[in-house]
Parts: sequence; C-alpha cells; structure tokens
Amino acid sequence: MGSGGCTVGSLTFSDFAVEAFPGPTALQIAPDSVSLAPVAGGFSLGTLVALPADSNELLGLRVLFNVASPGLTGGTVALGSSATANGDGAISGLLDAGIGGNAIALVIDGFSDATATFTSAPFAFYSAFFELGIDGGTFGSASLGPGLATLTFSAVAAPVPEPSTTALSLIGLIGVVVALRRNRRRV
Repeated sequence: MGSGGCTVGSLTFSDFAVEAFPGPTALQIAPDSVSLAPVAGGFSLGTLVALPADSNELLGLRVLFNVASPGLTGGTVALGSSATANGDGAISGLLDAGIGGNAIALVIDGFSDATATFTSAPFAFYSAFFELGIDGGTFGSASLGPGLATLTFSAVAAPVPEPSTTALSLIGLIGVVVALRRNRRRV
C-alpha cells in the first residue's frame, strides 16, 4: 500500500496510510502483506494467506484514506467470505467516514453480519479509515483471509441536462450577447 491514489468510476481514492491498530496488545498485520485491488465502487483488501488468531491473540490493521466524488452518500463494508470465529473469538471491520457516518461488519462465534452500510447527506469528500481486528478471544480462535474485506461507496451522479435544456440555454446566451452588442452601438 502506498500513499498514491487511484480513480474507480467517479470515485477518487488518495492519501493511503497505515497506522497502528488501537490497543497495546494487538499484533500489527504487516502493511506490506496486504494488497489493494479496485472493485466497482471501491476497493478490496486481501492477503496471500489466511490470518489466524488463536486464544489471547489480537491481529489488527488500520488503513487511512480519502475518498472524493460529487455527492458521496454512504459506504459499505463486507468482510471476506472465509471469516470464521469459534468460542469467544471475533472478527470486526469498522469503516468510519468521519461526519458522514460509519459501518461495522462483524463475525462472532461463527454468526456473520457480513455486510454493513451507512448513509449520509451528500458530501464531496470523506476522510475515512478502516480498522480490521481478528481476535482469538480468551478461549477461542478466529481466522480471516485471503480476502479480508471490500469497501464500497455510493455517490449521487451529477445531473446531466437534457439536450433541449442545453439548446434553450444556448439560444438564451446568444440573445444576451446580441442585445449587449446592440446596446454598445447605441452608446
């Protein structure tokens, strides 16, 4: 993951950075072991192998980024399909888009809430972060990968004027130019 950005459809992602996962006991997932790939409306995170956490282990990763598009109205986080949790193990994915909202996807004890969405008033820019935690719990285990999560964003498309509206606007503009020229000649 580099700081550079990319464009996916009408969305522009930039300023990727990785911070330490919150919590003093967390083992950090190495940023260079995680890949980003564009998908429709966003990107996915993946690794080459599954990431297991046994009891008393917590693996974590925090990715910061910016997303811009006219009229951003929400986001979705879905954990990878190979998520498993046993005992008191748990996997969590938190997508936070600042004042826009947040979404939390969880896998706890094998029960999966694999997709979570937030909606917001239209914004042109989200300063967002995604936290991924794989927690083995006290007497359990959890595993995720190689597909870690998919983050997508929704945006309202800018309205495109109909051809007749554009033609009428052009005719009106020509009329204004002609009137201004006539007024200059009289003065």
